[in-house]
Amino acid sequence: MRTPFVCLAAGALLAGLMSGPADAAPAAAQKPRPAPSAINDLAATPYLGWNTYYGLGSAFDESTIKSVTESLVSRGLKAAGYQYVWLDGGWWSGTRDAQGHVTVDPKQWPSGMKAVADYIHSRGLKAGIYTDAGKDGCGGTDQGSYGHYQQDADQFAAWGFDAVKVDFCGGTTMHLVPATAYGQFRDALLANSSHRPMLFNICNPFTPGAAGPGDPPLEHSV
Repeated sequence: MRTPFVCLAAGALLAGLMSGPADAAPAAAQKPRPAPSAINDLAATPYLGWNTYYGLGSAFDESTIKSVTESLVSRGLKAAGYQYVWLDGGWWSGTRDAQGHVTVDPKQWPSGMKAVADYIHSRGLKAGIYTDAGKDGCGGTDQGSYGHYQQDADQFAAWGFDAVKVDFCGGTTMHLVPATAYGQFRDALLANSSHRPMLFNICNPFTPGAAGPGDPPLEHSV
């Protein structure tokens, strides 16, 4: 996985800190949704949290997340304002069931993803999760949400996650237009079937030409 240079959340620069070792996707289904403030009001100032990518790379599991959650509380970071425990790339290998729903490795997540989010909440913290705007993610094949924006937003919300990071490795490979793809994912989050407000973190790290001559063009880069 590459090192992200700039990630934005609800218009603010990502301030999460660690404490340990070619076409756009289909538009989101049209349905009633909350006002945009349901996302915009979640990070009026840069938020604080811990992200697996910066602390552990892609090697982590349920016991790791529980340990980190406890450390944020016991070391006083929660009291200092650190709110998010964020599962970045590596939480999912790209598998889906026959209906297209995300499926996870039971060895990595024996209690399931909802139980992980519930555990984080039980310690007074918030849970974040990761995907990509394209078909693939920065960590591997099929680890993105292209073609499943609404379905994945609904699933993340049903699991109880409070934040979603959407990367752009697969989006760049597919030559998606960031403004269009991110706008569609925003709409999917706002229209999630659980009516759950979720912080929207966008991460498009590619400077002009990073993927090849003229790819991405200036207008599609950060």
